[in-house]
This record gives sequence, structure tokens and C-alpha cells, in this order.
Amino acid sequence: PTFSNTDKILFYSCIGGTPYYLSQIDNKLTFAENIQELFFDIYGSLYSEPIMLLYQELSDPKLYNSIIQAIASGATKLNEIHQSTYIEKSTLSKYIKTLTNMKIIKRTVPFDANPLKNKNSCYEISDNLYRFWFRFIFPNQEEIERGRGSQIFKKLVLPKIDEFASKPSFESICLDFLYKLEQLDQLPLFHRRSGSWRGKLNKKDNKEIEFDLIMDNFDEKEILIGECKWRNKFNDVAEIKKLMENSIVFNEYQKKYFVFFSKVNYSKLAVQLAKANGNVQLYTVDDLFLK
Repeated sequence: PTFSNTDKILFYSCIGGTPYYLSQIDNKLTFAENIQELFFDIYGSLYSEPIMLLYQELSDPKLYNSIIQAIASGATKLNEIHQSTYIEKSTLSKYIKTLTNMKIIKRTVPFDANPLKNKNSCYEISDNLYRFWFRFIFPNQEEIERGRGSQIFKKLVLPKIDEFASKPSFESICLDFLYKLEQLDQLPLFHRRSGSWRGKLNKKDNKEIEFDLIMDNFDEKEILIGECKWRNKFNDVAEIKKLMENSIVFNEYQKKYFVFFSKVNYSKLAVQLAKANGNVQLYTVDDLFLK
């Protein structure tokens, strides 16, 4: 309760929601001081937590470790993970299934794809603690053990924290918020599918676009499209207009709703734009913390 809502989202992005991990936070320290003490000191209570759990729970932790590290480094497709780890695909699928069952990683597909048939599926680390640890601790372990943890954190990690929290943590929080609104009957549609979407704007143009959040009811021809901006500064009016303009790729829907989530407050022009359109809803970080 002593931290700002922004810091709470950052904590969640780095630590996740496990009560024991959250109990390690010292309310007398800042967010940065906490993360530095917990992870970037060999005596920190979370310094070796993920790797210790792998060794306790799995019979061949080194292979699982290499898979998670590959995904954390950007290898998200099965073939990419195979090329990064050199694990045979038949064996790799078994290991990935185990990590998925443990909820350490998850398989994602575009919101409108058949999850049983789609070949464009990707894997991402779903456990925030593992995602943070394998992104920042694992590649710097040797230097941390040399006593350089403080410098590593301040020079290499802290400047990237906002980028790290932006995707997928902030996006997943915003999606959870939309689910909560639906439970409260405050969502403009009853959705049947949800997720994200990436593709080309049109057949003539090779320009690729991406929507952070999608909820739709195809039978009713209704769709909700969302954008999540975890940035300290951006042109909110331009971004809202771009979101609406790019929705042309979903012209088969008769009703479109737009939601925009921002780390910072909106400009007066952005608020006026949302009111003028009627189907645009703007949310800030504080709005995400429903009473």
C-alpha cells in the first residue's frame, strides 16, 4: 500500500503475483532499491529462486533451462527454439509441454486463429519472475557474483525496466482489466474470443500492423480493439487516430469499440477526441485498480 500504482505494475512485471515473492518487498525501500537487493546481490532472497525451483522440480533442469533462456532471448517459434538449443524437435515438444503445464511458459496464437491448427503459434514466458530472471539475471550472473550487481542493475537493467514491463506484462494486466469490466457488465460487448493480432494492413501494402488487445463476438459482428502504451511520453492524439484508422482491417465487423491504456495522463485534445467519437474509452494506470 505504500507504493504508487505505477510501481505496483512494475513490481508485478518483475516478480509476478506469488504471495511469498511479494512478501519479500521492503516497504521502506523504493522499487529500484527492492529489485536491486532481491535479485542483484548473491544473498538476495530471489537471486537464485527460479533456477533452484527448476532443479527441485525437474529431472533434467539444464535442458529446461536452455529452453527458457532461448525464449527469453527472442526465440519464440518451435523451430527457432530448436535452432537455439539443438534439442531434437520430438524431445523439445515434450519439454515444452512440461514447462507449459508448470505455467512457466505458454503458447500463443492470433485471437482469430484455430489453436489446434494454427502454424503461427509462438511461445512466451508466462511467469513474470522467470521472465525477469532469465532476461536480466541469468546473462549477468558471473558479474553479479563478482560483486558488480549494483552497477549492472543501474547501468543495464533499470533503463530498460519500462520497456520490459510494457510487453507482455502491461498488456496482460489491461486484458485482465477488460475481463473484470465484463464481469461487472461494463464492457460494450459479450466477447467470444480474445488475444492480440498482427498482420498486413492490406494486400497492396506490405506495412505490418499490430493490435495489442482484441475482443470480439463474430456472430454479432462486434469487436473491441485496444492499445497499451507504457511510455512516459507520446503523441496520444496521433496514436488514438492511428488505432482507429488501422481498424479498417476488421471491416467485416459492424460495431467497433476502442480502448486505450496509458501509463501517463492524456492530453485535453485526446480526451476531447474520445468524447467526440463516443466509441473510444481512455484508461490510465489508476483506473486499472478497481476498488
